[in-house]
Amino acid sequence: MNGGIELDNKIIIKSAYKLDESALTELRKKYFKADPDAVFFGSSALVLRADGTVVYKGQDAAIEKLSSSWQNVIRIAAGGDHAAVLFSDGTVSAVGDNKKGQCDVTGWQNVVSLFAGGDCTIGITESGEVLMAGTTERPVYAVAEKKLPDDRIIKISAGSGFSVMLRANGTVTATGDNLYGECNVKDWKNIASVCTGARHTVGLRKDGTVVAVGSNTHGQIKVGMWSDIKKICAGYLHTVGLKKNGTVVTAGNSRDGQCNTSSWNDIVAVAAGAMHTVGLHSDGTVIAVGYNGKGQCDVATWRNITAISVFSGHTLGLRSDGRVLATGYNSFGQCNVVDWKDIISVSAGEAHSVGLMSDGRVVAVGNNDFGQCDVGKWTDIVAVSAGSRHTTGLKSDGSIVIAGIESTTKKN
Repeated sequence: MNGGIELDNKIIIKSAYKLDESALTELRKKYFKADPDAVFFGSSALVLRADGTVVYKGQDAAIEKLSSSWQNVIRIAAGGDHAAVLFSDGTVSAVGDNKKGQCDVTGWQNVVSLFAGGDCTIGITESGEVLMAGTTERPVYAVAEKKLPDDRIIKISAGSGFSVMLRANGTVTATGDNLYGECNVKDWKNIASVCTGARHTVGLRKDGTVVAVGSNTHGQIKVGMWSDIKKICAGYLHTVGLKKNGTVVTAGNSRDGQCNTSSWNDIVAVAAGAMHTVGLHSDGTVIAVGYNGKGQCDVATWRNITAISVFSGHTLGLRSDGRVLATGYNSFGQCNVVDWKDIISVSAGEAHSVGLMSDGRVVAVGNNDFGQCDVGKWTDIVAVSAGSRHTTGLKSDGSIVIAGIESTTKKN
């Protein structure tokens, strides 16, 4: 791509510099086996991994913290001293130098293509409209978009005896138990994210609305009226939605106060357990409500947290230094994570915990009665999800590996 960016056979952005392919190759070899795309800006780099997350390599703590929370990224681009990412819901975020307004992309919607160069960021919407932030005063170097294959699995979620897989084209596949219709997802389209409860499945559409199937004994799938949602999670009998304004909505059982989130704000991530709900603030602190019989809500002192995970009765927090905190039920040793390090993602199962290391290997502790912790030989993993009796891993080539028991192999 020495001549520029081509759209409909027309070069719309001239490239003043040549892409440093050797630098890209070296970064891939050094840090990742998943063959992600990488872009450089200033003295920093962003790498797009196969699971839709982004890894930042640089010295800016604010960018590192923000980028660690990004999910469902489908494209990345970089200018001279800034970078931009496109999410599967059509929104855009940008980091780095903003002296020329090149990072002012808040409010962009329905973007399908993303480019950046010099001091500008350019987005192309579904309707063909061209959006631009910044200025073209500086010579433009545009990095071509990285797009995952349409049928590639980009996100996985494990429930109680079933697993759900989201593909890059917005469709969803499910396998395992379907006793309550929790796997009836074959007609879903334009999905940006998925999550699973004990016996229900929730999907976040790209337009911010939500769809759900499965057990509705406590109203946990009554999410049809939700809007402006950017993240979702599901507990045993309740569902949680994080709105774009940082507030939280819930549906389902609140017998122990697990749905008492109306006062929450400035939340960037949510996680739902059997009878408790956890929220991550933008400053890295954590809040929790609901049943606390085993200390699963004792997170008030946690700091520098970048990700949280809950399944049943214990809570996991991933720190910015790659270490992991755990609190709650520990009858099977599921909270014995003090020795873990170099972790980039965590997932809590019913009675076990799973951690993904930066080199693509996986660690697990807790109940192993069904072999759900037998992940020691896994390699090239880019995402993990722990269920009740099994663990699911997404490999860099888009294939799935499973440890433990899934009751059936029926796909929907």
